[in-house]
Amino acid sequence: MRDALRPALLALPLAALCVAFAPAAEARWRPAPVFRHGVRLDRNGLIERPLLRAALASLRAHRRQASNPRRIAIVDLARRSDQPRFYVLNLGDGSVRLVITTHGKGSDPDQTGRVQRVSNAIGSLASSTGAYVTGETYDSAAHLSRAVRLDGLDATDSNVRCRCIVLHQANRADGQNYASQAWISAHVGADGHGQAGRSDGCFAFSAEDYPYVLGRMIPGTFIYAGPMSLPQWSPDPTPATASVACCPEAAAP
Repeated sequence: MRDALRPALLALPLAALCVAFAPAAEARWRPAPVFRHGVRLDRNGLIERPLLRAALASLRAHRRQASNPRRIAIVDLARRSDQPRFYVLNLGDGSVRLVITTHGKGSDPDQTGRVQRVSNAIGSLASSTGAYVTGETYDSAAHLSRAVRLDGLDATDSNVRCRCIVLHQANRADGQNYASQAWISAHVGADGHGQAGRSDGCFAFSAEDYPYVLGRMIPGTFIYAGPMSLPQWSPDPTPATASVACCPEAAAP
């Protein structure tokens, strides 16, 4: 009888240890809570915490320009283009929705699917990091869609209106959408991952996601693109880039 009970008795301390350490192990993987005005933001930890905190700090710094109190957007340019990286954050309840967005040709010259560098230079065709605020909407002939103008609030993106960096649907003249799942699946890079197409620096979206984005990025909505640690690039001036004037679509309608 004693021999029969020995395995069960030996197992008790181990079971007790497992129970004791289970909550600690689970807590270790929980995202660090981030609050704003008493609301817990992004409970599921979808947004990298340093990026979320940087975006909120920037929002505080630019609160006068950001007139939409309901939501903001955060763009994680450190993620691959096949991954959802445009986060629409509801400031009222803390919920987050993710969608795929593009980056600029100048930021990814070798078509790796990853941002290698960012730029504020006119003619760079690159993405820009920093704080933005949405402006007016207009029908863009260049992008074959309704578009949302953007104004840069930092030194790293101060030229975005003149560069005609906007939110738009990623339409092509041949009917394809270069932010769609079909495009991503058909364009697999050397690393085995699919890639969205590259824009001229704009945040472009699939036909499925863009109505949601367009309906929520009303004038005065704050957008933060990071991380700010991405290398800043200043292309050498050439006759082609030096002669680029302010985009005609940048003017108010």
